[in-house]
Parts: sequence; C-alpha cells; structure tokens
Amino acid sequence: MTSQLDSQGWALQMAAKMTRWGIDGAPIPLPVAGREPVRLKSAAELADTCRRRARTVGLAQAIDELIEDQARWNAGTGFVSGIGGFAFLPVQLPAAITATWIIQTRLVATIADLY
Repeated sequence: MTSQLDSQGWALQMAAKMTRWGIDGAPIPLPVAGREPVRLKSAAELADTCRRRARTVGLAQAIDELIEDQARWNAGTGFVSGIGGFAFLPVQLPAAITATWIIQTRLVATIADLY
C-alpha cells in the first residue's frame, strides 16, 4: 500500500511539474557549455505575441493560427519521437506524452490568458 501511495505521489508531482512547465515555460538544456539555455516560451509570452497578431487579423483568427501552430509543434514531437521505432519505445513514449502535455497545457493557458 505504501509503495502505491509513493508512486501516486511521484505521478502527481510529475504532472504538476509538467503543467507548470506548460504555463511558465520549460527549460530546454543545450549541450553547448557557456551558452544561455533555450526555453520554451511561457503562456503569457505566447499570449502577448498572439495579442500583437490579433491587432491585424482579429482575436478569433489569431487564436485559430495559434492552435494550428501548436498542432504543428505536437505533430513534430510525434514525428521525432517515432523515428526510433519499436526498439526505443520505452524512452520515446514517456517523452512524447510529456511533450504533448506541455504543449497542450501552454495552448490552454494562452487561450485563457487572451480571454
């Protein structure tokens, strides 16, 4: 029973961390020493970009473009995680789920920020 609670606690912590990365932006480590790490934009930063776009095309069109852009991000992560095939599935599946969770959380938080 204790090990089940420990695993649930770990899963909840991981879910909270992925959600926070989606809202606040996720760090992406670079292999080059001495360079500033790349970071996935936060939902607020993405909303600011979307607001600037909305001034020219309207809010509804800007949100449609945002959704299309985030769908492309998701498709790209799915493609990259599927390259290794069945042999790398134990590593690729959690990575793909994490990437999807972060991208979708950021999309929802951005749309919520816009409204």
